[in-house]
Amino acid sequence: LAPRRGRERYLADVEECLEEIRNGETYEVCLTNAFEGRRRVGVDPLALYLSLRRGNPAPYAALLKYEPAAPAAAASAAGGLPPP
Repeated sequence: LAPRRGRERYLADVEECLEEIRNGETYEVCLTNAFEGRRRVGVDPLALYLSLRRGNPAPYAALLKYEPAAPAAAASAAGGLPPP
């Protein structure tokens, strides 16, 4: 899996959000970063999801299964900065 936005872009977006807060445009921001990757044959979506949850045990995370290809998708209402 790879982040849709790299670390530098994500941190720039964080700074932009902080600037909006300082300017009084908002008091709360939910900044997210999607992770994408091609599903390998034989990879269990539930196992992948549980692995992601170990790294980010967000209380509102979910595993979504779409037919027919059934790609794994994990959504989270809480997160953190990407690793350095």
